Amino acid sequence: MTYRGYPLSATFGQSAPAAPSCNNRGVPALDTITPFTTNRAGKCASSHPFSVTDTAGDIIKKAVARAIQMLDNTIGELVNARNGVCAGQPPAWPLLGDVTADWLANRLGVCIDDIRVWTAGAFVNRSVAEVIRRLTRVRNLIASNGITYVCNGPECRPDWWAYVKTYANCVGTPASIIRLCRNFWVVASGVSATDHAEFQAQTIIHEASHLYHCTADARGSSIGVAECLAQFVAATNGSPIDPAFTTSCAVTTRCAPATGASGTSGFGAAVPAGARILSTVFRPQNAIRLKGRPAMRR
Repeated sequence: MTYRGYPLSATFGQSAPAAPSCNNRGVPALDTITPFTTNRAGKCASSHPFSVTDTAGDIIKKAVARAIQMLDNTIGELVNARNGVCAGQPPAWPLLGDVTADWLANRLGVCIDDIRVWTAGAFVNRSVAEVIRRLTRVRNLIASNGITYVCNGPECRPDWWAYVKTYANCVGTPASIIRLCRNFWVVASGVSATDHAEFQAQTIIHEASHLYHCTADARGSSIGVAECLAQFVAATNGSPIDPAFTTSCAVTTRCAPATGASGTSGFGAAVPAGARILSTVFRPQNAIRLKGRPAMRR
């Protein structure tokens, strides 16, 4: 049996030996959702940034709710698939959606034909449990109602949607503040309100990833890259994707049969101490939606 040309281990056949068990150590639970409250945006909540029709509080509330919904959908699919694979099912449709399987192997470098990536614990690089852990931590931060939202920021640039400030050396806990720039609020010409709302939710996910995991804006192919995390969630939810992000979350051949190269997710090389600004940039006019069979739940 093969997946996209990759041979699958005999472990996944009916004649396989007893299925291994998943190591669930370090896999966090989904926290109870605390809905967004307008005090998290202060006086900004009742304003109409850049003369938009709805109040900032209403817009942020919808974006936060959609961000949590998207993360829950992706996490739920991965948890269900991981349990199924550890019980002996093959790591393919209908257990995994086509887009999910493709992105795990070809964008995040999670070699889904290897049983070890399914059974390994949450702190093993490029394991399914690591992906679940990182997504869940971001989801729980957003769902905690512990993020402060600012309607604009002095460092906003014309192409930015939002930005956060973190410590370059990742020492200490920076304030969980997301500053939302003009593009977050104003729907661009030629873009539907529906697609714009999806990018607003993606913005929250992207910036929350920076805040929790102290990830940098860097090119890569792992769940440790903020662009990869946010775009993986978007892709697996049928949300519009800016194709320009192919240069930020790059295609990887790590899981190809003849490839011996490996890599690790994480924060990358050390950087000098001090503050850094991490931003989100979308070009929604070029948005595409990836198509494929969704996972089937029983």
